Amino acid sequence: MYTNDNRKVYFIQETYTLEWKNYLPGQEHPMVWISALIFEKNGSWEITSESFESFRGKQVFANHSDEILHMIKSFSLDSDVQQQAQATPTPTKSVIIIPDWIKKSAEWWTTDLIDDSTFLQGIQYLIKEGIMVIPPTAASESSGSQEIPGWVKNNAGWWADGQIDDNSFVSGIQYLVKVGIIKVS
Repeated sequence: MYTNDNRKVYFIQETYTLEWKNYLPGQEHPMVWISALIFEKNGSWEITSESFESFRGKQVFANHSDEILHMIKSFSLDSDVQQQAQATPTPTKSVIIIPDWIKKSAEWWTTDLIDDSTFLQGIQYLIKEGIMVIPPTAASESSGSQEIPGWVKNNAGWWADGQIDDNSFVSGIQYLVKVGIIKVS
């Protein structure tokens, strides 16, 4: 395969079954991992993607494979921009990474298809494993209450419906970390 600017790409696709020890134990999840190695004169670049092949009977990877291949084929390097980026440090900002499929879990939680504990354990696991990345959040003294405020669940539902952005959803997750309902250390 070749990129749109005619760079050679070696493409690998693997499928496997994953079972998380602490998240939905006993359930197997068919997964797809792809890697594209793009060569240039000074080395190579690797683009990887990992996704559910299917989840609860619905195709996940197949629904997005065209977009992933388009992304790989459209990869290009502008050597002037690359040299400028190396010379000029960019300020760092908080990073938020939330896999798209978490919206479905949020929807299930807000419609009571999964309980509070299952949703929170899942989010906690995803943060600890680096699958979901939120800005660093320090936990304060635990209030002793493990009750989730209604606004956090409302935010999750609105986020799953696309009514609010990732930052608004993450503010609720950060609150749960801060008060000790979700433990990520």
